[in-house]
Amino acid sequence: MDFRRLEYFLHIAQAENITHAAEKAAISQPALSRQMRLLEDELGVELFERHARGIVLTDAGRRLQSRAKALLSDLGSVKDELLAAANEPFGTLTIAVPPSLRPLLTARIVTQFKIAWPKVRIRVLEGMSVAMRDAIDQGRADVAIISSREPAEQLETEALLSENLVIFGAPEANLRMTQPVGITTLAEHDLILTPFPNALRRLVDDALAKVGLAREPQVEVELTQMMVDLVRNGIGYGILPYCAVHDLLQRQAVSAAPLKGLKITWVIATAKDRPRSVAMQKVIELIKHEADTLIRSGAWKTAVQIRRST
Repeated sequence: MDFRRLEYFLHIAQAENITHAAEKAAISQPALSRQMRLLEDELGVELFERHARGIVLTDAGRRLQSRAKALLSDLGSVKDELLAAANEPFGTLTIAVPPSLRPLLTARIVTQFKIAWPKVRIRVLEGMSVAMRDAIDQGRADVAIISSREPAEQLETEALLSENLVIFGAPEANLRMTQPVGITTLAEHDLILTPFPNALRRLVDDALAKVGLAREPQVEVELTQMMVDLVRNGIGYGILPYCAVHDLLQRQAVSAAPLKGLKITWVIATAKDRPRSVAMQKVIELIKHEADTLIRSGAWKTAVQIRRST
């Protein structure tokens, strides 16, 4: 099978328009249409349904779209493997990370990696932990950091560290990192939480259930920054890992206190069925090193190193 035709096919599947796909693929429209007819003839199925407004994939086309992405991803991995002998990272590396980790770790990792290996093109995906897990599972990311509470039977995971969740409010709330508070105090506050089934929300809901409390949030938000903005506006109190509020505490923009017994464990995740490129190996090593450095320096408060494969 001609891999170039698969690339053309994916351009069309994404654009749902032959003209736009031809422009993106830098090929003439008649030539692109001819390549798709050849692909359909080779496979013996129709891949598209053509309409006045454009095209849509048939059932066979949707199945091929999923397989073609995986095949081309594997082809890219083969190229990286062939370069491994020189131990020089090359190509594109996609990292998937929850936004909570951005202030303390993500930007630090990307910066250090680009300084060390400038030839590698980096893509960063940010989103809820469950979405970052799915990005690995679906082949859209190479390395992810996710919560250990996410089902990950299909992934290769390695525990990175454990840290406290903290409740944080406006500066005048006078919360103190040296004065942890109990779970029962959450019933006294208007809460701003991430939506279910986010790992943070499940942690909070489970902790409340254990002490016989149920507390519906006043506001649900998917983005960490929105939670921070609402907390600073005095709408309520947020709950996040310490790493998400580190910079805010340094600037005295919020006050925060650890929640007793409420911790999150971060794990590094990769796909079991895809080999690790040199770039993947290097970024995993860098993640571990920088996390350890932040813990040893005392910057990542409440964090504890964990080293074991699962």
